[in-house]
Amino acid sequence: MKKMLSKKMLIFVLSAVAIMAISVTVAAQTRNRNVTALMNYELTVRLDGEALTLRDANGNIVQPLSYDGTTYLPLRALAEILGLDVGWDAATQTVSLYSRRDRALWLADHAAVLRTNRIGGDRASIVRGVGNMPQREGAQFNSAIAVTFSTNPGSGTIELDSRYTSLSFESVFYESPRDRDFNFTIVNADTDTTLHQMTVTPNTFYDNISFELYGATRIRIEVRTDGSRGNDGNTLFLLNPLLVD
Repeated sequence: MKKMLSKKMLIFVLSAVAIMAISVTVAAQTRNRNVTALMNYELTVRLDGEALTLRDANGNIVQPLSYDGTTYLPLRALAEILGLDVGWDAATQTVSLYSRRDRALWLADHAAVLRTNRIGGDRASIVRGVGNMPQREGAQFNSAIAVTFSTNPGSGTIELDSRYTSLSFESVFYESPRDRDFNFTIVNADTDTTLHQMTVTPNTFYDNISFELYGATRIRIEVRTDGSRGNDGNTLFLLNPLLVD
């Protein structure tokens, strides 16, 4: 493992993001400038003696570039070969590399509400933005699974875009005008088995909740009420939900 990591570090230190064009844009201090590079069809890249075929995100073969005595290799292609994922943040112009083991992913980016039980106006949703969920000093909650319900029980099913190892919440918060504890259950909707159960007190934060997903590609959040009138305004927030790959 240490040998592979050092190899990854060496390759990526010597590599840059290559654009499939003769004219490419590179960072020069705080400005961009155009340079003329040579697309090198004769160069062979080997890993442990085996020749590599470098491909872009669409599966097309891409070539190394040579410029001013330095060879630039396509970062995404190398990352795929070495078992790494590449993230791109256009706002900050940042490329991020992630190990595919134990990598945390924002659920909001890798899931969607599949089905919602709308009895009594209840609904489940994935929400974003600090203004759409409870906040507290010392924490920053940017996304959440929110289940809003009233008199009747409700549920919402969340579909994941792949299989993940576990799911965690930075915090759980039950917003309610009533002073009564509340129970909810998270179910593996593929097998109809319970993944997590919890009792919460209204308007209290519960931190660092985590549980295994056991291969679930759909999870169902079930909320139960006592059937009493006056339950309007109840929302269960599962704050900053993270999937572990």
